[in-house]
Amino acid sequence: MERRTLAKNAKSLLYWGSILSLFSLIPIIGSLLGLIGVILYFVGLYEWKDVDDRPFTLGIVQLILGLFYVVLLIIGMESGFFSTLSFSKAFYIGLLYTYPLTAIVTMLTRYQVQYFYEATEEESFLTAKKLYLVGILTFPFIVGIFIGFAGRIFEIIGYSHMTDTPKVLKGREFGIDIRQMGAIFVYALVLSLLIIHVMIPRYDITLRKGKVEVFIKKGEVYDVKVVYHGRCWGSCIKEISVDGKVVYWGNSYSYVNDKQIVTLKISANSSMLTINAQDGVYTFSLS
Repeated sequence: MERRTLAKNAKSLLYWGSILSLFSLIPIIGSLLGLIGVILYFVGLYEWKDVDDRPFTLGIVQLILGLFYVVLLIIGMESGFFSTLSFSKAFYIGLLYTYPLTAIVTMLTRYQVQYFYEATEEESFLTAKKLYLVGILTFPFIVGIFIGFAGRIFEIIGYSHMTDTPKVLKGREFGIDIRQMGAIFVYALVLSLLIIHVMIPRYDITLRKGKVEVFIKKGEVYDVKVVYHGRCWGSCIKEISVDGKVVYWGNSYSYVNDKQIVTLKISANSSMLTINAQDGVYTFSLS
């Protein structure tokens, strides 16, 4: 015999929590609203346990994976070559570093919305499920991000339109297809590694002393990127000399991930690079 229960409060928490979590994309105030949204959403999942305990369990798993996501992103962005990229490229490769994990989290979200559909028969959840799959498969091609966002919108619509008296499904099997999850993970891992391999710049010489790192690509002239790990008031790198001749005096630089970058071209027969930085003088032999 089918059992139903009143879940109006859980429905409201899931709906408003999901909406507020979207604000996390906005800097500063958005982060606070996003955090409030995540908390409300998890409270909603907890209350939904009277209906079905599977979404809450998967939510906890996603939260744990989210912590790994942050760690992977930090480790990836600390890699030396990130300092030589534009912000947009660094951001994109950062996303690729976490793509396999994002794929697993998204696949778990697909099961969550499936469980909500089973309890409410709200069709928007099925639409969200389809969009999430297409989105995660096309995620590295940017369009997938927008498709996944559309899936999130349909999920929110599902919370808004679902019945206040869903079917009670406590104790149901998860029914997770491990082979499908594994296939998606391998697909994401291989694709991300291939794209990262193509996009990562390659240098013939990499040197580092203290906070200063030097990347050199050989050719008829040497392409040089000097990286200072840390922010300063103005330019951290005051002056750069090649074989005693000043070639840079703090006039042109950029910042990526709190690292100052100076780009130079120097003669292929250069033998000594001297960098006068805020915290001292660094000398590198190029011969």
